[in-house]
Amino acid sequence: MSIGRERVAFQVVGEGPPDVLFLKGWAASVDAIWEHPGHLRLLRVMSTNARLIMVDHRGAGMSDAVPESRIGELDERIEDALAVLDVIGADQVCVCGEGDGALTAIKLAATCPQRVDRLVLFNPWVHVLSVGWNLESVAATASYGDEVRKTWGNGELIALLVPNFADDLEFCARFERMGARPSAAAALLVKLASTDVRPFVDPIRAPTLVAYSGDLNGVTVEEARQLAEQIPNARLFEGSSSTLYWGGGALEEVAAFITGSPSAGNRDLATLLFTDVVESTRAVATAGDEEWHQTLNFLDDLVAARVTRSGGRIVKQTGDGHLIEFARPGDAVDAALAICADAPTLGITLRAGVHTGEIERRENGDIGGLTVHIAARVAALAGPGEVVVSRTVADLLGAHDHELQDRGEHDLKGVPGHWQLFTINA
Repeated sequence: MSIGRERVAFQVVGEGPPDVLFLKGWAASVDAIWEHPGHLRLLRVMSTNARLIMVDHRGAGMSDAVPESRIGELDERIEDALAVLDVIGADQVCVCGEGDGALTAIKLAATCPQRVDRLVLFNPWVHVLSVGWNLESVAATASYGDEVRKTWGNGELIALLVPNFADDLEFCARFERMGARPSAAAALLVKLASTDVRPFVDPIRAPTLVAYSGDLNGVTVEEARQLAEQIPNARLFEGSSSTLYWGGGALEEVAAFITGSPSAGNRDLATLLFTDVVESTRAVATAGDEEWHQTLNFLDDLVAARVTRSGGRIVKQTGDGHLIEFARPGDAVDAALAICADAPTLGITLRAGVHTGEIERRENGDIGGLTVHIAARVAALAGPGEVVVSRTVADLLGAHDHELQDRGEHDLKGVPGHWQLFTINA
């Protein structure tokens, strides 16, 4: 689309309502952002639950170049965004500002309240809001801009800002080159370093979520907390993840806030059963490859029969075991006991673990989420022929006809906290 004689690139994905204007970080173009592993998940979550709108501001990405003196001007960024919203007929939107996009989002929410229904500030760059911010710091000097201009395009700056990408400089370099030309990137960073949106914080009246995921250099939880305290009608979500935008619950929290529903996203409550052959390597060596292959086929048939009888669904075969989903914990326990009891007829012994929690459904029928990992860890602690369940399952069984034997508390590898487990006796 055009603003005067200048072209502005934008992209619309998914269907609303609601409509979400995603003001992405400065280095991401509407094309390159889909190659970014963390952004890919973020965009899928948003576009599944809403109509997602993205803009390359003039001077960056696929949009027209402009004089360096204009790059990073918030008023011009807002003009870009509003022009796109007008073209696609989006009168009122949820504005999600990521990184420096939060600066634009804050001013847009304050100056155009009739267009902003909700406000999300995702891993916001809020240095300019911090008490004691020094506008003469290194990030605001001409020498810093010169350094950016010299190195832009080799990936070093993106690798510095996103440590998890530091081992893939080729990707970082391509991301930089598609985001802006070197002189534009330098001008933008210097401009943003001297941008102060504090006067626009207090006038914001839209419900606001400040979401912190803890994996971008230059974004601290203290600054996110301060921002959430300064904005009226705002709340803070603090997540944590070891890989950009994965884990920690930040994406789910953002999706729920955008839609106004706690069930946002393709998530369900389910009971998961993991089964596994005990000492399978020894069994293979004893039986031989051909006989072992036949044994696994028989095991698949046995499991399928018991799962069907108990109203479950086999999600997938996991080597010499199975991941199975049930609606009710009692059905999962019944199936687990039956499968473990039947397995010796095939000359093998199974172990099983059961846990109940939220799962994330994927388009290929697979499932994911922390619940899957917990169920697998619970199964790994079961002995030959045992069915071990988490405290969650034990509490939900209630008056179900099974005797529980306390196995004490355990640390589950990679899972926070201590977990009380129980053995189920038939």
